[in-house]
Order: sequence, then structure tokens, then C-alpha cells
Amino acid sequence: KKQSKKQLAKESTKQIVKDLEMEGWIVAVFVPVVVFLVVVAPIWIILHYKSLAKTADGLSSGERVELEEMIDVADKMAARIETLEAILDVESPDWRSEQRQA
Repeated sequence: KKQSKKQLAKESTKQIVKDLEMEGWIVAVFVPVVVFLVVVAPIWIILHYKSLAKTADGLSSGERVELEEMIDVADKMAARIETLEAILDVESPDWRSEQRQA
């Protein structure tokens, strides 16, 4: 069968439209993926490994000082509690048994 020029033109136009639609779909999917891989992923990876390195270094000097101060405060509180318990043992020997019953 011979097709007329109009039919060939219509079919060729339909094929071009299908190709363009497919091309649009490809662009719509792959452009964001490429942008993500080129821009976002490297930044994400760099920041991730920087944060890992920071946590691997341990405490900063300021954090160490603060931790030592908290340890000193806790030691002082423990000493005060022991002193208070010793005083209570002398003044009221059965305070511990009363505390357990309550």
C-alpha cells in the first residue's frame, strides 16, 4: 500500500510528539538526579564526615573543663551526704530503718 503524503506527515508528526513526550519524561527524571548527585550529595558527604571527625576527637577543652567542674561538684555533694548521714547516725541511730519503712 502506498500512503499519501498527508498520512506520512501525520504519522511522522505523531512519532515526533511521542519522542518529545518521552524526552520530557527523561529530562524530568534525570535532571533532578544529576543535580542531586553533583551538588547535594558531595556537600552531604563532606558534612557527614566532618561531623564524624568532630565526634571522634572527643571532648573539646571547654567541655573537659566543664566535666571536671561537674565531677568536683558531685564529689563535694557526696562528701556532704556522708557527713549528714554520720551526723544522723549519732543523733538518731534508727533513722535508716525508719526511712526504709516509709
